[in-house]
Formats: sequence, structure tokens, C-alpha cells
Amino acid sequence: SDVVNATLTYSDAGGSKFAFQQYAVTNDSAIPDDSSPLWSGKSNAEVVNIPLSQLGTYYIHYKAEDNSGNKLAGYAGPYHLLAVNDYDVFLDKEELEIGYAAGDNASSVTKNVILPLSGTRGSSVTWSSNNTNVIDVLGNVYRPTATQGDKTVVLTAVVRKGLSNYTKTFNLLVKALPP
Repeated sequence: SDVVNATLTYSDAGGSKFAFQQYAVTNDSAIPDDSSPLWSGKSNAEVVNIPLSQLGTYYIHYKAEDNSGNKLAGYAGPYHLLAVNDYDVFLDKEELEIGYAAGDNASSVTKNVILPLSGTRGSSVTWSSNNTNVIDVLGNVYRPTATQGDKTVVLTAVVRKGLSNYTKTFNLLVKALPP
């Protein structure tokens, strides 16, 4: 698989030079404990190349101290390492929206909805519903009776292209029929 190198460049404006710098690569923004094995060994290199070869989301945490005792810690990211299809699927998922009839929206559904079956970059979209008695996978809406009251339905879209897929959920409130 391909390797992407993230480059960290450290500089010391005060001129006392680095005592050390370290980095850690994680999948979230929480800074690892000082004793975590995720931290690299201490180094005084001003430029560090960090190889990333697995698909995923990364945060690069850093900490440094100069010879005067000044300390710096933080992180950069998130960085998304995606396969070619992943990028298309990710963008199609981000752009995916449900179509509503005039006057309807996610918090007030009274008519059938339009569930797209493809994305603009060639992804396919399949839908599921947590309550097909109210909204089915084709977008047909079956309004509850007045005594049943309004119903919340979760529609889940799986956006796919090749081996890549992402999921996006939508919460819709279907309004009950008038009494």
C-alpha cells in the first residue's frame, strides 16, 4: 500500500536549541498520557517525517522543550487518509440530502420524500428505515393517525463505491394526520 509522510518541522525562535521533541499519532484529538507507548522516542531533530500507511483518520500530537525550559504541546488534524474511491464516497456522503415536498422539512414530514439512489461521483446509495410502517425504503410516507401521534423515523443511507462505504443517518419527524 502507499505511504504518505506527514512532516513536522520544529523551530526554536529563542535560539537555545531543542532539548527534545516527541510526536504521537492517534485517531482522536485526546492527547496521550506522557507515559503512553504511542509517543515517539525523544529526539532533537528539527524535521520529522511520520509515515502513515493505513487508511483512516489521524491526529498528530507533538510536544517539545528547548534548552531554556520552554515547553510546547498540541496537535494537528484531523487528517483523512483515504483510498481513491473513499474520497468520492466521502464527498457523496457529505453532499447527500433527502428531498422534501413543498412545505415539508426534516422536522415536519407530511408527504413522500425523495431518497437519492446515487451520488454525483458514481456512488450507489441504499436506504434502510427503523420504521417502515411510517417511511419505507422507497421514501413512501404513511402518516400515523391522530391518536398515534407524530413519529420520529431514522433513515440510514449507505453510500458505496467499490470497497469503500460510508453511512449517514437522517432523523425525520412524520406529522400525524389531523383528528
